[in-house]
Amino acid sequence: MPQPDAERWFGASILTMTDYLPGLRLAPELNDAIDHLEGQFVTRRRVLRDSEAEDIPELRDTEPDEPLPALLLTACSLEGHSYLDTFLGLASGFGIGALLVGRSASGTTCEVGEGHQVTEASGTLAEKLRDTTLFHLTQSHPAPGRTRSHRRSPPYASATPRPASPPLVWPSPPRRG
Repeated sequence: MPQPDAERWFGASILTMTDYLPGLRLAPELNDAIDHLEGQFVTRRRVLRDSEAEDIPELRDTEPDEPLPALLLTACSLEGHSYLDTFLGLASGFGIGALLVGRSASGTTCEVGEGHQVTEASGTLAEKLRDTTLFHLTQSHPAPGRTRSHRRSPPYASATPRPASPPLVWPSPPRRG
């Protein structure tokens, strides 16, 4: 997730939460996140080739210990991103997808109205999403893991808070001339 989007959606505290959210990776900008996904795409293609599997489900059947979790890019791209649209068309078969705030030429686009209900939808999942209500927590809802009804801490909680560390980011690969 691009760091500016993470801060806009979740506040600056998201930077101190990366130690507690092991699957979260923050990139400096959208293009850096795309670079990371490209690297994952190549790695996954090689794993499939070496395992002689056609796709991720077949790989999971034949190699259940191979850890290839789904990867989801969550980002803002209001005007769309033509390269990202093209890349996602290829990457979806490798367990890589995106949830974008903005437009996408290759995916499903939803307009969300009052009450967080999908009012318009276009694309491959349009029929399934039209007239659905999206999950939404208001500020009056307690944050997950902070309700008093929990009798024990979540498995990832620590009795001793870890010191704040910089967010997990990766450097951009050198650009080829």
